[in-house]
Amino acid sequence: MTRQLFFNLSIILVFLFFLQLRLDRKVNAKASKFLLFSYFSAAVFLCMLLSVETNSDIRFDLRQVPIIVGTLYLGWWRFFFLRCYDHLSCLLRN
Repeated sequence: MTRQLFFNLSIILVFLFFLQLRLDRKVNAKASKFLLFSYFSAAVFLCMLLSVETNSDIRFDLRQVPIIVGTLYLGWWRFFFLRCYDHLSCLLRN
């Protein structure tokens, strides 16, 4: 179980690393906000896709990590869009 959670965390960190490399280049603010939002949406989806399920139907995932980091990068009002995306993808998964 810990191996899958570390794999999940490494995916988040690798995507964040490449995102930082991309944002170091000078791009306009609107394109960078869209890039950030699409990254964090994809990270939430990947964290849900690679979740760990135990025997008692408890699901462990790290989808809260990209949501919290996305709130810090994007601001509070996009937090609600990430949460709506999280709930929508959770409904589609079940």
